[in-house]
Amino acid sequence: MVGTAVSLLGLVLVALGWAKIHRAEGLVTTGIYRYMRHPQYSGILLFTLGWILHYPTLVTSSCGLC
Repeated sequence: MVGTAVSLLGLVLVALGWAKIHRAEGLVTTGIYRYMRHPQYSGILLFTLGWILHYPTLVTSSCGLC
């Protein structure tokens, strides 16, 4: 469940960042960009982290997260 939540949060960040940047004509300083400069990069990292937590691998199963 934690992996799914982290992945969904990542997708939301990517979507918010994409929607804001593609409507703009110049530098974006409102919306999600008011709080972070690269929401799409952060979203991709969170999405990947969520998938890592989701699937039982050597790293995640040995630390007891699965």
